[in-house]
Amino acid sequence: MTEIVDAELLSRAKSLLDADGRRLANITQFSQAAVPVISCGALFVQAPVGFTGYGRCFLDSGFVQRRLRAYAQRLMTLTSACVLPQRLTRLINHYYEPQTAHLQMSSSNLPRREARQQSASIAQLQNNVRKVAELVRKLKLAKVPFFTREQLLTKYRIFVQKLDIATGEPGTQGQAYIEPVRPEIVLDWLKKYAPEKSADRPYFDLDFTGYDVTGMSLDFYLGEAMELCNLLLNHVNYSKDEKMGVMMGQESNWNRAELPRNLINSQSLPHSDWEARELFHQIHPTQEKLDFDCITDSHPAFPHLQCWLADELPVKDRPCLSPAELITTLALAVATIKDPKYHQASVIPITVFSCSGRMLRIVQGAINFRDLHLDFRCSPVIDFSVGALRSNGPNARKVAEVLGWVLGRPVGQTFPDRNE
Repeated sequence: MTEIVDAELLSRAKSLLDADGRRLANITQFSQAAVPVISCGALFVQAPVGFTGYGRCFLDSGFVQRRLRAYAQRLMTLTSACVLPQRLTRLINHYYEPQTAHLQMSSSNLPRREARQQSASIAQLQNNVRKVAELVRKLKLAKVPFFTREQLLTKYRIFVQKLDIATGEPGTQGQAYIEPVRPEIVLDWLKKYAPEKSADRPYFDLDFTGYDVTGMSLDFYLGEAMELCNLLLNHVNYSKDEKMGVMMGQESNWNRAELPRNLINSQSLPHSDWEARELFHQIHPTQEKLDFDCITDSHPAFPHLQCWLADELPVKDRPCLSPAELITTLALAVATIKDPKYHQASVIPITVFSCSGRMLRIVQGAINFRDLHLDFRCSPVIDFSVGALRSNGPNARKVAEVLGWVLGRPVGQTFPDRNE
């Protein structure tokens, strides 16, 4: 059996698979006979003009033995029995994993064993997504204000642990998914960008208008929570000089995304009202030069999301979760896994800034749809009830601590065999 050795093929395949946008890259022309295409992490060969009936097939040893002669006559010199170079086969197998995007492809193009494995993997993933979506529906009907850690584990198989707000590390198990910027650095950035000196200053606030929280109305917690969201984000969305940009746009790759309103919207639960307000994702690498606040596509390598939540229920300084925190996290994870570029993701990390009144805590969910492992982490409560939000006030470090998460770097292994 003759092994085909083609240095250019090896080099290009390796560079494509290793590229930052490897799950989305399209190659216009690889040879006059065959066009490789990267799609959702797998390497395919697109049939050239004149070869009908083949469609798009996996580039693997089984495919090559059947179709390579027709696809790549001008790319390689063939003998009666040819296989891909072992190095290239190992390279492709290292990155390949079945995922739901392949549902649209004909199974006749796949080796039978791979078709069965793919079908089983797809069915399991779809079933788990349905289970989480059904859990969201049940939580919307919840009649309790909070679920304890024990209730979540025994009834819903949701694991809850502590979240270290300084490092982003979970309390007992798992990996970090956000590496927060140190408060000292954020305080320096606040001096550099000086949002209080913005020309638009008359049109936005950086602090509460009053500090007396004793006269609480029925909607105090929800209204103040919405205000807290706005005030903290204003610190990173304005600057003293329009030309220098704003902190979030210059010091991070986070940008606004559109909330999936069909999954998350203002809810009136039996015991409280809540609203998911602002959503942020990592910018697609081809759109990093766009003006900040333009709606951009998400980065294919980072399924991480950050969302701001205003809740009428007071946040708790213990490992329990409100229905709003659970619904927001799980619904966003469901919406994300349905995006074709994230079908292969092993974990969908969702970070929620959960606000109630003038208090805030960070709730992070690491949702694994393949194993149906639902891992939640909760930070201690940060209280802004006393003092101001000014960068030179008594709560300056607390403000910087929260903004360090807002600007934090997405980390963790969220795709199989790919360290990010």
